[in-house]
Amino acid sequence: MDNASGWNDAGAGDVIDGHIYVDPAAPQPEAERASVLGEFGGLGLKIEGHTWSDLAYAYEWHASGAALQSRYASLIPLLQEQMVNSGLSAAVYTQLVDVEGELNGWLTYDRVVTKIDAAALRAAHQNLIAASALITGTQP
Repeated sequence: MDNASGWNDAGAGDVIDGHIYVDPAAPQPEAERASVLGEFGGLGLKIEGHTWSDLAYAYEWHASGAALQSRYASLIPLLQEQMVNSGLSAAVYTQLVDVEGELNGWLTYDRVVTKIDAAALRAAHQNLIAASALITGTQP
């Protein structure tokens, strides 16, 4: 159970959940509670004609899909570092799809344009999964 994703931690639940933008960091785990990064990233790319509104927000803007992809890929080693050195158990990127007022998804609001190459995204995540298996001694 997550007692308050990203809000004030009340000391309850199974996880300590922090929201940290842009670069990932780990909340300090406890003996009975896992460290979870409930939101990180928030990298933005505006694709004209594929937004809900002209009003848009992102934690960090990028000029192209290539720049967005490169910046996201630079976050993966930081996640791995947090897993190894700080006890991070899980992380959630913000966000998969653009929403009304935020353009920090990998897909546009209308789901027509993919902003990041899917194969590159998969490769980056496979490397992270493999690294986590080394830490836990399990097979991916």
